[in-house]
Amino acid sequence: MRSPVEKSVLPNGVTVLTQPMDDRHTVSLGIWADTGRSHEDERIVGVAHFVEHLLFKGTPRRSARQIAEEIERRGGTIDAFTDKETTCYHARVLAGEADSALDVLSDLVLHAEPREEDLELEREVIIQEILDVEDDPEEYSLDYLLECYWPGHRLGWPVAGSVASVERIQRDDILAFLRDFRRPGRLVVSAAGPVDHDHLVGRCREIFGSLEAVEDPPRVVDRPDFRPGLYVVRREIEQAHLTLGMPGLSLLDPRREAGEVLLAALGFVIMVALDRRGARKGVLSASVAMGYATLRFPLDFLRATDLGAESDRRYASLTPAQWSCIALFALGAWALAHHLRRPSTPE
Repeated sequence: MRSPVEKSVLPNGVTVLTQPMDDRHTVSLGIWADTGRSHEDERIVGVAHFVEHLLFKGTPRRSARQIAEEIERRGGTIDAFTDKETTCYHARVLAGEADSALDVLSDLVLHAEPREEDLELEREVIIQEILDVEDDPEEYSLDYLLECYWPGHRLGWPVAGSVASVERIQRDDILAFLRDFRRPGRLVVSAAGPVDHDHLVGRCREIFGSLEAVEDPPRVVDRPDFRPGLYVVRREIEQAHLTLGMPGLSLLDPRREAGEVLLAALGFVIMVALDRRGARKGVLSASVAMGYATLRFPLDFLRATDLGAESDRRYASLTPAQWSCIALFALGAWALAHHLRRPSTPE
């Protein structure tokens, strides 16, 4: 039985969460900010992801190389990610090295000041990432699904932005985003593993306690409307990529874990059905994945590759095997909705 999650909030609003797991030999730490893709201005879509790249270029105390070395020489890893609603800088280290990892992560989050030369270098890197996604039909299909599912809404915009929006981002935009990012009321420090909650709270008080508490005006959270439909992008390639989305469960819904189990079961059933159909017809097997978007607003999706495609065939339209997949997913979606839309009952 896992220990319950412990929570403390510093006087300035920084939240500290821990889950003690004394049987583990490593500690995972993260510094999260309630600032992601859905909090950006349309003019500079992708600025949160841009900042993620820039903070690893160094701080007044550490160079980019020293940031990596301080974690890796302790047998650990360090990374970051930006999603639709949050940004996270995280590390995993051996037990007993949590203080060192927190020192490095907090240095990045609180003290990194991007230089102009780094800005131009990372701009080119990010633009290449955007072009790589557009050239990868499997990845692009999910971005395209979100764009069509939530048309015109921030959640439908790609996390990395567009080439045009990334080219518009200037250093002043980066610094303005960092001022917003570093508001103590929007920061969460989390740790899981053999950690002592009170000790971590004390360390966070030393590191983050000097941040001045500021009034954080409530954000306008506009619930996006989804637009059902069939949207097709035709390309001269040898595979077909099909991604389907439907309303699901919010990240905040207490039934989310049950929904994850049901989605995994449905994904397995669909994968087996497609494999059998492909074997009978002598076509390539499908690669199928089901998942959910970890957002306050619910979305479940299915992504399938090589649907009914022969290795040397190019597509002009959807094939019968693809429509079979749609029918199977629709059946699974109905079962999921029927089960999960029942009112949850408190234990």
